[in-house]
Amino acid sequence: MAFGDDSLDGYTEGDEVLTFHYKKGSFREKEDEIYRNLATGKTKTSPGLIKSLFATKGNKFMFVTLVAVTVFAFMWGILMGGENRNSIMGLEGNLSCFTFDNQVYVTLEFSPEKKNIEYPVNINMLFEAINVEGSVCEKNTDSIVILDRNKTQVYKIFTDYDVTHVQCELSNDDKTEVVLLKALVKKRK
Repeated sequence: MAFGDDSLDGYTEGDEVLTFHYKKGSFREKEDEIYRNLATGKTKTSPGLIKSLFATKGNKFMFVTLVAVTVFAFMWGILMGGENRNSIMGLEGNLSCFTFDNQVYVTLEFSPEKKNIEYPVNINMLFEAINVEGSVCEKNTDSIVILDRNKTQVYKIFTDYDVTHVQCELSNDDKTEVVLLKALVKKRK
């Protein structure tokens, strides 16, 4: 094709040239009515996230289910997550344990919860190691006198007879206040 030649690219001299005639809106006649209305503006989309969440019954159901499951998981974590923590005589006890080398290592930490605690505080402790069958495989009793506001820790070691959790019963001298702490054993190898 030379400069100034009147022929079009791709067509030889004897071929008929294909021309495209655009007639505005003629292609809309073959579309479904839903898409035609959407393109012309007769049907408007629901703006915003909240309106689209409640647009259909299915969306409403999914949204309510999602909220209910989230609230349930949050409440479950608050109510069931704290068996290893409790307070007695103004002191908060925190029980934790793990296994290592066929031993179960238990730590009970006391920290002051209230400011107006009358020291010294005497606390009796009954540690029980519970195995897979749910029976007590080992017991240990002890008592501690806490003299000041510093954190105090008590350490115990049990033999690992497939221990799943350790529980500790805390009480004062006259048994008027009794608290039970439970902690799952974290398995380490």
